[in-house]
Amino acid sequence: MPLSGKSPGDRLESAAASLGDGPGEDAATRAAAVHVVDKYVRSGSVVALGTGQVTGNIFDYLKDCVDVKLLKDIKILPTSDVAASEAAFHGLPQTSIGETDEVDVLFQEVDEIDTASGTFISGRQAEPHQPQLMKARLAAKRAKEVVALLQTETKAERLGGWLPVVIEGDNWEDIAEEIDTIFLGDAEIWRRPTEGTANPRGGNNPYLSPEGHNIIDIRFDGTLKLYGEEVEYEKISNEIMAVAGVVTHGLFLNTATATLTIKSDGPVVETLVNKHGFSFLWDAGGFSMSE
Repeated sequence: MPLSGKSPGDRLESAAASLGDGPGEDAATRAAAVHVVDKYVRSGSVVALGTGQVTGNIFDYLKDCVDVKLLKDIKILPTSDVAASEAAFHGLPQTSIGETDEVDVLFQEVDEIDTASGTFISGRQAEPHQPQLMKARLAAKRAKEVVALLQTETKAERLGGWLPVVIEGDNWEDIAEEIDTIFLGDAEIWRRPTEGTANPRGGNNPYLSPEGHNIIDIRFDGTLKLYGEEVEYEKISNEIMAVAGVVTHGLFLNTATATLTIKSDGPVVETLVNKHGFSFLWDAGGFSMSE
């Protein structure tokens, strides 16, 4: 039974009422936020949230649920400074990773996901805010459910493209050179600038986190490979983490228990795949379930 005690269609109408009317894609995003909150959040839940359009709508709907007492005693675990500000703005109680042994659900906006394994890449977006991957990773390790929020085209049989890696800033060149050697022929290494675009060294103003970390992007030419081979993702992760000075990276292994996909061009605007392998599809006729 959803929190609101309503059918999916009724919840979608509630979403429009509580979050405001809007055209196609915005309405679908609001409806998606309502659905995942109703499905995964209960009174007393610890909810981990980061930054993004969908999570912004989740914050709005959580606030609405608290205001009308559909939800009580929930706590927000922010996985970014922006999320912490968002929670404070909405008056939602917060907790920290040091105070939390278990997270009920993490809603994580991802760049690309391998749905066969639940492995995804997160952290490619540098603007308007750089990712805080360690916070997301710590929350994911404690989470009972991790719902990956994504666009349809970001599902892949094999992950590829850019993989962000957080490294110590003081010795960044040696760290980057060692990673470059590992992926020679498979990828290029670029250090991120604070904003905009720059040369592979990060230009005149490379990004430096408050903790003194740089972010480098391993820009794969196609799919993720190691020594020219499409090996298991875990082997790629292990090679990266074995380099001294690497803090973390954006490859989350076997992490997602569900995906929420939002489409604006077609009858299906929401797809939710849970950890048991069932797909929930919503179109004009409501939700349906298939294997």
